[in-house]
Amino acid sequence: MAPAAAVLAGAASGGGLAATSGGAGFGLDAVRQLSSVAEVNRLLHEASARERAIDNELEQLLSKRGELEHCLVELHTSTEEVRGCSKHSNTGAGCCAKLAQLAA
Repeated sequence: MAPAAAVLAGAASGGGLAATSGGAGFGLDAVRQLSSVAEVNRLLHEASARERAIDNELEQLLSKRGELEHCLVELHTSTEEVRGCSKHSNTGAGCCAKLAQLAA
Protein backbone atom coordinates (compact mmCIF):
# COMPACT_ATOMS: atom_id res chain seq x y z
CA MET A 1 0.00 0.00 0.00
CA ALA A 2 1.33 3.44 -0.90
CA PRO A 3 2.13 5.76 2.03
CA ALA A 4 -0.74 8.14 1.19
CA ALA A 5 -3.13 5.22 0.85
CA ALA A 6 -2.02 3.93 4.25
CA VAL A 7 -2.64 7.33 5.82
CA LEU A 8 -6.03 7.61 4.10
CA ALA A 9 -6.97 4.08 5.17
CA GLY A 10 -6.15 5.00 8.75
CA ALA A 11 -8.18 8.19 8.42
CA ALA A 12 -11.16 6.31 7.00
CA SER A 13 -11.12 3.89 9.91
CA GLY A 14 -11.08 6.78 12.38
CA GLY A 15 -7.47 6.35 13.41
CA GLY A 16 -5.51 8.38 10.89
CA LEU A 17 -6.54 11.99 11.23
CA ALA A 18 -7.06 12.80 14.87
CA ALA A 19 -5.75 9.72 16.62
CA THR A 20 -2.22 9.87 15.24
CA SER A 21 -1.25 13.10 16.95
CA GLY A 22 -3.73 13.73 19.70
CA GLY A 23 -6.34 15.41 17.53
CA ALA A 24 -3.99 17.96 15.99
CA GLY A 25 -3.97 16.40 12.50
CA PHE A 26 -1.88 13.83 10.69
CA GLY A 27 0.97 12.05 12.39
CA LEU A 28 4.39 13.39 11.48
CA ASP A 29 5.65 9.91 10.61
CA ALA A 30 2.78 9.37 8.17
CA VAL A 31 3.47 12.73 6.50
CA ARG A 32 7.19 11.91 6.20
CA GLN A 33 6.30 8.70 4.34
CA LEU A 34 4.62 10.65 1.54
CA SER A 35 6.84 10.46 -1.51
CA SER A 36 5.05 12.36 -4.27
CA VAL A 37 3.07 15.49 -4.86
CA ALA A 38 0.14 13.36 -6.03
CA GLU A 39 0.02 11.57 -2.66
CA VAL A 40 0.15 14.91 -0.83
CA ASN A 41 -2.67 16.29 -3.02
CA ARG A 42 -4.78 13.19 -2.49
CA LEU A 43 -4.24 13.43 1.26
CA LEU A 44 -5.03 17.14 1.24
CA HIS A 45 -8.29 16.54 -0.64
CA GLU A 46 -9.26 13.74 1.74
CA ALA A 47 -8.54 15.95 4.75
CA SER A 48 -10.60 18.78 3.23
CA ALA A 49 -13.51 16.43 2.57
CA ARG A 50 -13.31 15.10 6.13
CA GLU A 51 -13.23 18.66 7.47
CA ARG A 52 -16.37 19.55 5.48
CA ALA A 53 -18.14 16.44 6.79
CA ILE A 54 -17.22 17.33 10.37
CA ASP A 55 -18.37 20.94 9.84
CA ASN A 56 -21.71 19.72 8.45
CA GLU A 57 -22.21 17.36 11.38
CA LEU A 58 -21.37 20.14 13.83
CA GLU A 59 -23.84 22.51 12.15
CA GLN A 60 -26.57 19.87 12.38
CA LEU A 61 -25.90 19.37 16.07
CA LEU A 62 -25.81 23.09 16.77
CA SER A 63 -29.05 23.65 14.85
CA LYS A 64 -30.83 21.34 17.31
CA ARG A 65 -29.61 23.27 20.35
CA GLY A 66 -32.37 25.91 20.36
CA GLU A 67 -35.10 23.28 20.14
CA LEU A 68 -33.51 21.25 22.93
CA GLU A 69 -33.20 24.32 25.16
CA HIS A 70 -36.88 25.16 24.51
CA CYS A 71 -37.90 21.60 25.44
CA LEU A 72 -35.81 21.79 28.60
CA VAL A 73 -37.53 25.03 29.65
CA GLU A 74 -40.95 23.44 29.02
CA LEU A 75 -39.95 20.39 31.05
CA HIS A 76 -38.80 22.59 33.92
CA THR A 77 -42.06 24.56 33.80
CA SER A 78 -44.10 21.34 33.79
CA THR A 79 -42.12 20.02 36.74
CA GLU A 80 -42.82 23.19 38.71
CA GLU A 81 -46.54 22.91 37.88
CA VAL A 82 -46.60 19.29 39.06
CA ARG A 83 -44.90 20.29 42.31
CA GLY A 84 -47.49 23.02 42.84
CA CYS A 85 -50.36 20.62 42.19
CA SER A 86 -48.80 18.07 44.51
CA LYS A 87 -48.57 20.60 47.35
CA HIS A 88 -52.16 21.67 46.69
CA SER A 89 -53.33 18.04 46.71
CA ASN A 90 -51.51 17.33 49.95
CA THR A 91 -53.11 20.39 51.54
CA GLY A 92 -56.55 19.30 50.30
CA ALA A 93 -56.03 15.78 51.62
CA GLY A 94 -55.02 17.15 54.99
CA CYS A 95 -58.16 19.29 55.13
CA CYS A 96 -60.34 16.29 54.22
CA ALA A 97 -58.72 14.24 56.97
CA LYS A 98 -59.39 17.00 59.51
CA LEU A 99 -63.00 17.27 58.38
CA ALA A 100 -63.41 13.51 58.67
CA GLN A 101 -62.06 13.63 62.21
CA LEU A 102 -64.40 16.45 63.14
CA ALA A 103 -67.39 14.64 61.63
CA ALA A 104 -66.62 11.44 63.49
